[in-house]
Amino acid sequence: QSQPLDETPTIGGSGGNPYSIACLAGEALVGVFGFANDNDVKRVGLRCVPVDSAGRWVGDPVNRSATGGTSGSAYTKTCARNYAIAGFKGRDSDFVNQLNFECRSLDASGQLVGGGQFLGPIGGTGGVKKGPYRCPSNNPGYALAGRSSGKINAISLQCRRTPA
Repeated sequence: QSQPLDETPTIGGSGGNPYSIACLAGEALVGVFGFANDNDVKRVGLRCVPVDSAGRWVGDPVNRSATGGTSGSAYTKTCARNYAIAGFKGRDSDFVNQLNFECRSLDASGQLVGGGQFLGPIGGTGGVKKGPYRCPSNNPGYALAGRSSGKINAISLQCRRTPA
């Protein structure tokens, strides 16, 4: 199965149920929240913020949709102001063991510029290293898709120009 043009490869396994969670139109994905433990990522949710025509945040990020379970330790990871999620790396086995999201600066065209900064790992150290992965378009993230049950079984990042 080929990937849509503006999506990263998927990491993880085939268990769980399909999900797709997204920021609202005109918003960029600027962070994540959820639960994790020393073995895997249990839950992931979106932190989104509106972006103006200059590529600047309008207000502060808000938590949007989430998927997965509710056990483990809570985490919140947010990009620096006027940055957005650009990609991720992680570890996987039959599920997602670890995620680490990358932030890059937004420019006036709504695309990502400059070097990336990773927010720090979520989850455990098992599984196989994957990534880093970025969308081929250089657009920021706005959605996560994959499979989940009581944990994140699989994940990919979907991207679009912001504001859309």
